[in-house]
Amino acid sequence: MKKFNLFVTGLLMLVIPAAGQTYLTPENGYKTAYFFPEQNSIGAFELSDSSLFLHTGDTIIRVDLDSGEEMMIYGEPAGYEAAHYVSFLTLSPDEGSIWTGYTSDGNVDDRIYCIDLVSGEWKLVARFPGNFDLIFWNDTILVSGLNSTSWSDPNGIFVLDTSGVDQHRKIIDVGGNSAGMAIDSMGHFYYGTSYSMDPNALYRWDSADLATVIETPGITPLQIAGAQKLTDLPAGVYDCEIDNGGNLLFNMNLFGSSKVLGMWNGSHGDGINLDTIAEANGDWDWLGTLKSMGDVKVQEMGNRIITFSFGQALADIHTVDYLPVIKGPIPAIYGYEQAVLEAIDLSEYVDDPDDLNAFEFEISVMSDHTVADLRIEGNSLLGSLESAGQANLVIEATNGGKSISGKTVVGVYPEINGDFLVSDFEDLTLASESYWNGADGSGAYISHSARFQNSYNPDWFSWSGWAYSSVSDNVTPGWFNQYSAITGMGFGDSGNYGVGYPYPVSIIDFADQKSHVVKGFMVTNSTYAALSMEHGDDFAKKFGGAEGSDPDYFKLSVWGLKDSLSTDSIEYYLADYRFEDPEKDYMIKTWQWVDVSSLGEVDSLMFALSSSDTGDWGMNTPGFFCVDNLIVEPSISTQVNEPIPESDPLSVTIYPNPASGDFAILTGSKMGVDLRIFSLTGVKVYEDRNYISGNTIHLSDQPAGSYIVHITDDQSTTSSIILLQ
Repeated sequence: MKKFNLFVTGLLMLVIPAAGQTYLTPENGYKTAYFFPEQNSIGAFELSDSSLFLHTGDTIIRVDLDSGEEMMIYGEPAGYEAAHYVSFLTLSPDEGSIWTGYTSDGNVDDRIYCIDLVSGEWKLVARFPGNFDLIFWNDTILVSGLNSTSWSDPNGIFVLDTSGVDQHRKIIDVGGNSAGMAIDSMGHFYYGTSYSMDPNALYRWDSADLATVIETPGITPLQIAGAQKLTDLPAGVYDCEIDNGGNLLFNMNLFGSSKVLGMWNGSHGDGINLDTIAEANGDWDWLGTLKSMGDVKVQEMGNRIITFSFGQALADIHTVDYLPVIKGPIPAIYGYEQAVLEAIDLSEYVDDPDDLNAFEFEISVMSDHTVADLRIEGNSLLGSLESAGQANLVIEATNGGKSISGKTVVGVYPEINGDFLVSDFEDLTLASESYWNGADGSGAYISHSARFQNSYNPDWFSWSGWAYSSVSDNVTPGWFNQYSAITGMGFGDSGNYGVGYPYPVSIIDFADQKSHVVKGFMVTNSTYAALSMEHGDDFAKKFGGAEGSDPDYFKLSVWGLKDSLSTDSIEYYLADYRFEDPEKDYMIKTWQWVDVSSLGEVDSLMFALSSSDTGDWGMNTPGFFCVDNLIVEPSISTQVNEPIPESDPLSVTIYPNPASGDFAILTGSKMGVDLRIFSLTGVKVYEDRNYISGNTIHLSDQPAGSYIVHITDDQSTTSSIILLQ
């Protein structure tokens, strides 16, 4: 679904700068904002408490006011071949349907449709030549227009006949050109005439008189002479509207002169009894449909008038100054140590919808000044990246005495120089926006020097260990986006990267069957984990809690195995909310370097995750993370000898897994293999130097938990995990 930007109290707006595409000049006490500038073919629109409907002539778009999502597109009527133009858009009182009218060249095929808002079904309810506006009066539908193909016939107000015979009955003679209608809470009817030359005025008919003429077929239609004149007008009315406070609003268009949005001031009779709210002075700024929300006289956020000029953006006229808004997130800033930051124009990310943009910017938070030295000059963020790490950056933007803050992160990584073997995943063939999760049953993949072990369960279509990915979606939350890095790309803007899902550990060993010193690797959060920690989800809490003070963390632990003995563990926090100063709380959203060279020479690396958010079933935080550029020192033997040809790893299947104590292993080998089983701390709990594939192993004397299975034949060594219950 298309996503719109949420603006102020619920109305969805793609805001344009106040100094940009403007055409309405408001009077003192009013301000104007503009939105949906890309929808420059709007023919009509409608509002409800929860939705905004835009009619572009070709289609009707429904937008949810709370979520900002495009809810539905209602297409266009089928089988309508004549060149047609939208005339109105009106929501039914029960909000179950929306009604729209079309006129055609020569008024020869003008139609009115009703669209079911749930099913999207279009129903042709009437043919009405020269239809202009439609409103509901109790159970009666009223239409203003000609009901004739002749432009010389007088305009009127009609009861719409939806029986299929199109015998629309005129109830008010108004004359002139067609215009919009309004009804107040008492049922009184309002209409402004629209003569091009004759005097114009705004009128009201009493609800009792309207009821009589509606309920009495054959009665003479009501006349202008029998209405109450509210005010004379200098130009013809296009549309009128009663807001929730009972204020009568209307707009007038005079070609070659002003186009006025006005409000009746409450005085009756001859003379100009109106207050001007705003004017459009352009020759082609012809004001169209008029709607309102709330009471426009009450200075509360959300009370507003909405109108538009054809071919231009919707205009929002209001009395309460809108706050500045964030047009889009400030992007993460990242790069190598000592790099000079390319100037970032901060004005691109903020806007003040109803004031000229003259923002002043300042850095209000830089959680770690050792990471970067930043400053602001005018609208530009400048400076240099200093030392490896990540810091929180908050920019405060002030305009018209009101401020708003934008947050981002600054990530810096070191230059790693030397003769290393780099597993960057770019040697793995992968289509754009796709992933490999072990569904082919191979049990592992190799990127340059390193082998990333994988376990795939075809019965549950689930995996653990390592996957690799090119998915760039870093905005969609949830399990279905488990293969995405929060950076949206690999390290250095590369395409591929590794995804770890330790269940309970993820294992990396080496394709040459030798031990190595691992210099380190780049790491970042998965989108699934990051968005869960940032916002919470159905299973996991929002990190920091409701008050932002909960001491939460998400930690990656890395250790090595050498000759079946475990090294010390290195811990790296993918998120840390344990600081007394909450501004220092962080979540890794850039690629960051983890140095593991202190582990020394290892046969394999083990990865595990832990979180402060745990429950009866273990960790609630999604147990995913992403890696790239695993940097390995070549072993001495591979530096002086020819590389050892790679051999196919053993095919290992453990069943059942999890097991209650007894299980078997299928090795794919006809010969006996060297089998050893270790706890996660490196303690050997089982050994069989000539294990035959399929033999039962008894470990019922061991405590529940995860164990590492090492299997070696004359060509290769492989590792896997058995979970004892």
